[in-house]
Amino acid sequence: MDVRAVLKANEKRLCALYGGEVPAVRYEALAKAFGERFLREPEAFVSAPGRTEVIGNHTDHNLGRVLAAAVNLDTVAAVARNGERKARIYSEGVKPLEVDLSDLSVQEEEKGTTAAIVRERYPGKRAFVLGNEFLIEEMREAGVEVDMTAPQIVVVGYDTTLDYKKMTDVCDLVRQGLPYIATHPDFNCPTETGFAPDIGAIMAFIEASTGRRADLVVGKPNTGIVRAALKRVGLAAGQTAMVGDRLYTDVETGLKSGMLSILVMSGETTPEMLSAYPNKPNLVFDCLADMIPLL
Repeated sequence: MDVRAVLKANEKRLCALYGGEVPAVRYEALAKAFGERFLREPEAFVSAPGRTEVIGNHTDHNLGRVLAAAVNLDTVAAVARNGERKARIYSEGVKPLEVDLSDLSVQEEEKGTTAAIVRERYPGKRAFVLGNEFLIEEMREAGVEVDMTAPQIVVVGYDTTLDYKKMTDVCDLVRQGLPYIATHPDFNCPTETGFAPDIGAIMAFIEASTGRRADLVVGKPNTGIVRAALKRVGLAAGQTAMVGDRLYTDVETGLKSGMLSILVMSGETTPEMLSAYPNKPNLVFDCLADMIPLL
């Protein structure tokens, strides 16, 4: 592969992505490493360059951006077809990951996801999904039938299109006694202007109207996702850290999982909340950037 020619052919788009000169040397080094590892040339590159330095440390679901403190999102991969129904992913310092594309059964690393849990616990059941298009797509891709008129279970997630009709519909279904699953319990979602109500707030109005709490909350502080993630990367809990701004989800998950539990004060938690909370994190920082000297 003539790496320089490939970059030249895509120069306009890449320059726009990088905001300037394309790091050709990096692409050439990646192609060389690929050839040494697989004894063949890559067929293409996949790149996701970009660096954002915005106060905060969360995904902003409303605007589709990552809000972080000095986080480098510059990722480049060399790819090639292998003629099999398997995808193999290699990254320096991480255990290789193999995905069997012909096997659609629930894999071990999938078992902590909402879609996989719904598929496993309620096989063949039709789901009312209160959530954005990404959650609905995830359910359908997992083989869960989404039915907003005659469902058999209720799945509640983050929904930026929530309106009064949806609020009424979900409460009616929960009040009927349908199994009720929520993706995570966070009360607020950080945005550039402050906070937007998150799923915990949605669950609160459902409980106020119906008297019912969710039968299952999949995300943090449930440790299933952590176990799946540790298995995927081949690390023990003691080798990892959980970093977040919420005491009742992030800190609790780290402590329950045996990870180093780190709280950042750039989000939802106030000093008063930290002082009153019974389960203390192992470390506390004002923001993510304060952690950099210790990494």
